[in-house]
Amino acid sequence: MMIKKSTTVVLAAISLLPLLHVVQTFADPIRYDVAARASDGSIAPAKAGEYRTAKPEKDENGVVSLISEDGRRYYHPFNVATQALADNGGTASLYLDRMVENNPIPSASQIAALKWLVKNKTELPGDAITWAYPLPLYYTTFTVQPGWPSAFAQGRIIHALIYASRTTKDPEYLKLAVAAAKAYATPAESGGLRGEVDGLPFYEEVPVPDGHSPHILNGHLYSVVALYDLARETGDASIKALADEGAASTEKLVSYFDTGYWTKYDLVPRVTNIIFLVRGRSTFDVKGGTIASPEGKELPLQLGAIQGEDMLFKANLPGPVFINSVLGHRGYKVRLSYSGDLAGIGIAGVRPDVAEYYKLPSDRVQLSGGYQTATFSVPIQYLSDSVLSRVYQRWHTRLMKRLEESTGNAWYDRVAGRWEKYDSVIEADAKMAAANQPVLREEYQIQTTYK
Repeated sequence: MMIKKSTTVVLAAISLLPLLHVVQTFADPIRYDVAARASDGSIAPAKAGEYRTAKPEKDENGVVSLISEDGRRYYHPFNVATQALADNGGTASLYLDRMVENNPIPSASQIAALKWLVKNKTELPGDAITWAYPLPLYYTTFTVQPGWPSAFAQGRIIHALIYASRTTKDPEYLKLAVAAAKAYATPAESGGLRGEVDGLPFYEEVPVPDGHSPHILNGHLYSVVALYDLARETGDASIKALADEGAASTEKLVSYFDTGYWTKYDLVPRVTNIIFLVRGRSTFDVKGGTIASPEGKELPLQLGAIQGEDMLFKANLPGPVFINSVLGHRGYKVRLSYSGDLAGIGIAGVRPDVAEYYKLPSDRVQLSGGYQTATFSVPIQYLSDSVLSRVYQRWHTRLMKRLEESTGNAWYDRVAGRWEKYDSVIEADAKMAAANQPVLREEYQIQTTYK
């Protein structure tokens, strides 16, 4: 069951540039459905996206596209921009000088992709433009319907337009890049890329109106990098201000994407089947337990398996599932009633291919009727809906280094250094976990400040 929220879509044909045939104008293009929760707090797994099953194929103009299982052709704006940069799916476009040096004269393939970008933009209020994704995106907590833009693709397109401006000397490309930057000042409710976390601007890779955006870290960071590059290219103070706003948000919010041992993809918490390991000794026994939200809502821990001295419990998340306020977030509480000797309780980690749990700190222990009741804190950083690959971990690190280069602020480099260390120890930690029972770790601490 889905709770549907939709808006009317209006199309209009407008002639703007010699290269342009049709511009799509949307009154309020971002439509979405919020996933309904069952009475036990669970949410059904997200449907597999159609982009994942579609096959790549160039169209008659040589532009990269995707063919769906039913034979329809779709375009992925990020992929088209990547073709325009001749980046072969990589991330070298973080350094535009290198892209221009590699391809000082755009190839026919690059020109074809640039023409597609010029032709297929979408107008927003305030002379802003975006590029729409023509297929739905399925997230655990929501589905965004066709017609949604993306801050991540927008950053890539801005880089492609800067590249085109430099190599073709056509000023129209830079004008388009400036219009694209304006979408970062346009809220998601008006079809733009701007969301908020604690009232701070956040550039949304998947912008969903009304506080339903997932707040994806790499989409925000890449957008800030692209805005700084465009501000330098144009000298436009308003674009520099957008970049500075995004950077300021990063500095205030980034610790909530940092678990103390790995980074998170977004701020979407795991809602269904949060796994806790309870480790006891000898005659240890658990009477029951719950997880409570900051609002005081509770759901039970359910025994899933017993493995030697370990008991695995699963739980669904109580309370709200859309997180738009993290500053000073009190986290969640696990209450466990037990008898015997408790070695510790931990929550499943988010690193790939490592069987590990992260020990939760105990707030207090009470004794009643032969059972002890202990309360443990679950920081919001530990509640991640996805396992982040090493590729993304390194990408987060590269983006922080790039922001240090853009801003001259060494803080970004210190954060990047911390994240590099996370990646450097994962193989050794994985071997340790494979050689023993699941590891209950307490050596990694959440970092709330970076000095």
